[in-house]
This record gives sequence, structure tokens and C-alpha cells, in this order.
Amino acid sequence: MIGREGSRPVLLSAHLAEMKRIGLEWGFKRLNIICLIRRQDHWLASHYAQISDKKSRAGQDDFERLIGEVTSPRHSRYKFGMLLDYNVLYEQLANVSRTDNLVMLPYENLRESPDLFLQHLLLSLDTPYSKIDEICKKTPKRKPMFGLNKEPGIYVKKNCGLAEFWFQDG
Repeated sequence: MIGREGSRPVLLSAHLAEMKRIGLEWGFKRLNIICLIRRQDHWLASHYAQISDKKSRAGQDDFERLIGEVTSPRHSRYKFGMLLDYNVLYEQLANVSRTDNLVMLPYENLRESPDLFLQHLLLSLDTPYSKIDEICKKTPKRKPMFGLNKEPGIYVKKNCGLAEFWFQDG
């Protein structure tokens, strides 16, 4: 839901509020929100790299034009830039879920310190401390891999600027 809806924080908040309402009807006790964020400058560079092959005049000037359009309220793409205003995003998510049910984790932590990222993720899911320790001990101590591997552990696949990750048993 984070794509275009993410650039409209109020719409994202409305979608999540409806998901929470339905979840409560189904018997869930609360809505936990886990939001993976990325350094804005890295996200913009990655986004531009993904779209630049479709541009006849891709380059530094065009990239700087894009930056101006998403950071200036006078331009039509300004709302797209709201996706990168993590304070606005946090406020909208906190309106739907209590702040103790909301966690925003930096994507860079996943890349640089997957163990610590996993610990924070498991804590946010109310995993018992003994289980966190057990899971982390079973997880190989290395940087995330791209693609499947035959060894057990946590693996990360880069997909459209976001990270998908999965656990693989041996």
C-alpha cells in the first residue's frame, strides 16, 4: 500500500483505519504497523535509476529537476514527495495505531546489521525474549544475501526499492 497511497498520508491512514476496524471485527486485539523507511536521498536516487531508462534526457539536470518537483509545494509532484516526509507519515500512522504499536525501522539497518534489525523486528511483534535469543542464535552472522541460499537464515531480496525478507529453514 505504500506506493502512490503512501504519497497521500491521509489516504494511507484511512486504509489502515479500515483494516484495523475489520481486524477488530475478526477478533484481532490490535493493529501493529511495521514501516520500513529508507534514507530519502538513497530512495530518490534509487527511484530515479528505476525510471531513468524511460527518459530520453536522463542525467544530473533531469534528476535535479525531479528533486525540485517533489520538494517544492508549487509543483504538481510535491505530494509524491510527501512519501519521504517521515514525520507526516509517522503522524498519520500514529493516528491509526497507538505509538507503542508502531515501529519505523531504517532499511539501512537491515542491510548493515541484520541481527539488530531482526531483534528490533521481533521485539515489535512481542516475541518473548527467550525466543528472540533462540532465533538470533540460529541466524548466520553475515550481511543479507540476494536470492535463495541453501543455508538456514534471513535473506533479503531487493524489489522495487523495498526489501522483502523471509526465513528459510535448512
